[in-house]
Amino acid sequence: MNTQLALLISVALDIDAEPLIRLQSMYEVNMAKHNSKFMKHLSKVRKIAAVL
Repeated sequence: MNTQLALLISVALDIDAEPLIRLQSMYEVNMAKHNSKFMKHLSKVRKIAAVL
């Protein structure tokens, strides 16, 4: 869900858009954490950052 869709839903349902946006962000973070290729990349970045 992007910000515009969250705003459209919020207007249609008369609710705040921010919780919808937060839920989407939480979902995306969770999906990234379960992406093994991305997590390997993060591991490499952590090792490089530790040297700095």
